[in-house]
Amino acid sequence: MSAAGLVVGLVKRLESAGYVRLATPFRVASVDFEFTAALRGSEGRGLDLVLIIDTVTGEHGDRDAAQVRRRVEALSRALDITQSRYVLTAEHHGGIAI
Repeated sequence: MSAAGLVVGLVKRLESAGYVRLATPFRVASVDFEFTAALRGSEGRGLDLVLIIDTVTGEHGDRDAAQVRRRVEALSRALDITQSRYVLTAEHHGGIAI
């Protein structure tokens, strides 16, 4: 399965679990953030914010680990500044960071 296929499959799986895909770029504290995909939880997981970062195709400069880290940290700071209660999840899984 290609990286794009993995992303699509992962997004579908999260949506079937009740997550809602966000339009990208999305804005936090007047700053636009763009990732391969972003989803927020609903109901009991309403404060979950899940990022999917495709490091294989390198969308949005995602092949550069330092740049990805800076973008995730910037989003984390923006969430802190706005006193957001979202719990941010970003992990690396074989070419795709979640």
